[in-house]
Amino acid sequence: AVYFVNSSDHGVNWSLRSFIPWKAAFGDGDGPGEPTTTRLADGRLLCVFRANARAPYWKAFSSDEGHTWTDAVQMPTQWSVRPLLTVLPDSGLVVLTGGRPGINLWASADGGEEWARFNIAEKHNEGIKAAGGREALLYVPAVVAVNSSASPMPSPPQSTSYTGAA
Repeated sequence: AVYFVNSSDHGVNWSLRSFIPWKAAFGDGDGPGEPTTTRLADGRLLCVFRANARAPYWKAFSSDEGHTWTDAVQMPTQWSVRPLLTVLPDSGLVVLTGGRPGINLWASADGGEEWARFNIAEKHNEGIKAAGGREALLYVPAVVAVNSSASPMPSPPQSTSYTGAA
C-alpha cells in the first residue's frame, strides 16, 4: 500500500491520513513504492508510484486533500524507478521524471491524463557532443535506445541524477 501521513506539530507526531491499498494487479514486484505526489493546477492531488521497475507506473488522484484516492490505474507508457513529479507554476504543465532502464522525462498539459515522452539520455548525449565534450561523459547506446519498460536492460544498468529534474 501507499500510505499518506500528516503532522500538525512540525513533525513531532504523525497520523495516518489515508492510503492507496495494495492490489493483485500490482504484481509480485517490489512495490508499490517510491510514491511522488503533486498538486495539480485544478487543486487535485496526483500520486504516481511504481510497483515494479520493469513495468509502467501507477497513478491515483485525490480531490479532498488526500483523504481519499481514486482507484489506482496503471499508466500506459510511463515506467522506471524513482518517479518524481512537479507542476510548473506558470503553465500548470505536469512534469514526471524517472530513470532505469533509460532516463526519461514526461510532460502532461492536461493534469496527468496524456503524456509526451522526452529521452533525456539522448538529449544529454546530443548536448555533450555539440559542446565538444569527452566521450566518457556519454550514455552508452543501450541506454539511449530504451523506449519502453520492455526494452532490454543495459548492462551495466545506468541511472542518473537527471531523475531529480522534477
